[in-house]
Amino acid sequence: MKKFKLSLSAALLLSSFTYAQSWDIKGNANTDPLKNFIGTRDQQPLIFKVNKQRSGSIDFSLASANTTFGYQSYVNPNQYGIYNTAFGFQTLYSNQTGKGNIAFGMKALYANTDGQYNLAVGVSALKDNTLGNYNIAIGATALGYNTTGGSNVAVGNGVLQYNTEGKFNVAIGYNAMWHNTNAFYNVANGYRSAFFNTTGYQNVAEGAEALFYNTTGYYNTAVGYQAYYKGTTGHGNTALGWHALFTNTTGNYNTAIGQSADVSTTGLTNATAIGYSAKADASNKVRIGNTSVTSIGGQVSWTV
Repeated sequence: MKKFKLSLSAALLLSSFTYAQSWDIKGNANTDPLKNFIGTRDQQPLIFKVNKQRSGSIDFSLASANTTFGYQSYVNPNQYGIYNTAFGFQTLYSNQTGKGNIAFGMKALYANTDGQYNLAVGVSALKDNTLGNYNIAIGATALGYNTTGGSNVAVGNGVLQYNTEGKFNVAIGYNAMWHNTNAFYNVANGYRSAFFNTTGYQNVAEGAEALFYNTTGYYNTAVGYQAYYKGTTGHGNTALGWHALFTNTTGNYNTAIGQSADVSTTGLTNATAIGYSAKADASNKVRIGNTSVTSIGGQVSWTV
């Protein structure tokens, strides 16, 4: 009987000691940050799991330097995937050899396998990216369908959402370059600017809905609200001003400078309209001023 009492006392003492060294699910009191912590004391990463699924890790070694937190974030790490940071539900879920990536937001960089040095911030940002490198996507679904496109900058919800292989594009503003798939060297800045562009390249759209309907047109510059709004396949056009070159759809090498400066019909070539509401009505024609203009002059006479 004495032996039983001694064993019971030892068990209670051990239980008390073990409890004192554990973390209570309701929190601990009287902790010392120099002595009490959650973590490892050897050269092993700290791993978190939820529902038996990998849901976070903190590496100790600069050789790998991965930091993740979120359910199923970066679930298949290996020695080749290094310098990655993932925060959010299933971020960097498929990563294999990709390195230097930063993913914040549910399913950001979800499908990435080998892509490198991408920044994805927002729900499903760069979600389908697999091999694309050096992309910056900030906003929900920004560059969401990108697979191999690289060196793109997308800032805003839905920006460059359907881009798959396009490279070197910069788009800023809600739904800017939304339909872009495989275009290069475009700049779109403004709400739904270059919205329907698919493969058009080396275009500049500055202003809300500038170059809105452009699909395959190239070498176009549109600056101003809905500048070159209806253009679809035209190339080499320049529109500067509110609704400038608004009418043109397929014409090429046209220039419109001024509010509502435009061509009178679509399909013109090398037409120029300068001034408020000026209209050029034929190819290879220059129109300066609108119908209210009563005099055009200069310091010296016109010469040819």
